[in-house]
Amino acid sequence: MAVRSRPFVWLFLALAGLPLLRAGLPREVAKFHIAASRNAEWDGDLPAAIAAAGRAIAWDPQEPAWRVRRAELEVDAGELEKAFDDLRRAERLPAPPQRLDDVYVEALLQAGRPKEALARWVRSHPEPPSATPSTAPPALRQLLDTIWPGNETTEELRRRAAQAARQNTLAYFRALAEVELDQALEDARQAVQFAGDPQILVDPRGYLLLSAGKSFRNSAAPLRSASLLQRAVNQLRTTTHRLQIRATALRLFRTPEARRAAQRRVEAAKRMLVSAYIELSREYAALRMDPPARQQLDWARRIGGEEIRVDDPAVGWNIELPDAIARTSRLAAYLDTLATVHWKRGDSPAALRQLGRAIELGEAVREAAPWWLDFIERQQIDVRQERWQQRELTRSLAIYYYRRSKIRMALGDEDGARSDQKYVRYLGFEPSDRLQ
Repeated sequence: MAVRSRPFVWLFLALAGLPLLRAGLPREVAKFHIAASRNAEWDGDLPAAIAAAGRAIAWDPQEPAWRVRRAELEVDAGELEKAFDDLRRAERLPAPPQRLDDVYVEALLQAGRPKEALARWVRSHPEPPSATPSTAPPALRQLLDTIWPGNETTEELRRRAAQAARQNTLAYFRALAEVELDQALEDARQAVQFAGDPQILVDPRGYLLLSAGKSFRNSAAPLRSASLLQRAVNQLRTTTHRLQIRATALRLFRTPEARRAAQRRVEAAKRMLVSAYIELSREYAALRMDPPARQQLDWARRIGGEEIRVDDPAVGWNIELPDAIARTSRLAAYLDTLATVHWKRGDSPAALRQLGRAIELGEAVREAAPWWLDFIERQQIDVRQERWQQRELTRSLAIYYYRRSKIRMALGDEDGARSDQKYVRYLGFEPSDRLQ
């Protein structure tokens, strides 16, 4: 009898579970389409990404996150009316995600409504800031801003970094809206001061080369590491020599403060150069190339002192390439914000100076991106997300060039403006006010 009743037991269980299956299946299918949307975006296929997000909405229309996701893609595609429609619909649904406000702000910026964007951002990001910044200026795409360097682990440093990110974002929006520009200038300066690593500023290319060499040392790629470290040595030797000549010249013509600043730049370059020699010496020693290893150590001692030891961690380099790119790109974005504030205040020469620094850092990051992808590929198979991040960093660089072209055009430097806009196209973007 028990055997005969078993089919009825299974039938009962199936009928009882059917409502649960009907309730859960649409959401799981929607998640699948959202994953497909993300993959299409990483592949650079925005229409396919938008279509996949639409299929997720069709399966699970009561989930606001899917509409926010599609709106984000529509903003990237320039389909602003559709984006606003999705955002308004998502707002009316229960428990919309916090990301809705960030996408709304970016859509308002793209639509040329910076004052509304500023008001919405302030309303959705009240003080005090969180311990870790959850957003960066949407127009600048500071995607790596949340990659924290290894030595910034204390709560106080995280709090200060979050405050700097908030100050930078608020200054940027105020500049675009052309309101409270004095406060925007103070906030932008403080953000740059926090992020302004002197070693990045004296030689961003040498900084990234040295960090790349260190990363490949740790990933057991000795020949790649030795090549990058040798390039870092060459780069930093040239930089140190140039800065020393400049510091000597300043002794005759500039103020004591300017001379001290020049000497600090020399010391920052020397510290990096000593680290490059030490890391290269270690790499040669690991390759059992003792004569060149001793030679690199000798060069390090000539600059840093005879007491330097090759096994001293204090003179080595502890920053790996992902962190170095994060720091450099963050500082470049903050400098761009400072330049934007100067421009809106009518100080075009100061804006051009800061943009020049931002462009120098952005170009160094663009050069380092292939090393970064090579490093990541040695650790994981799928690097589509990293390639997408690389495109976004290139977009930030295009923003800097486009902004400079506008300032140059306003100053009557039409040739310079055309040159900058030509380079924006070379980077793969169209010069327009959508780049902001």
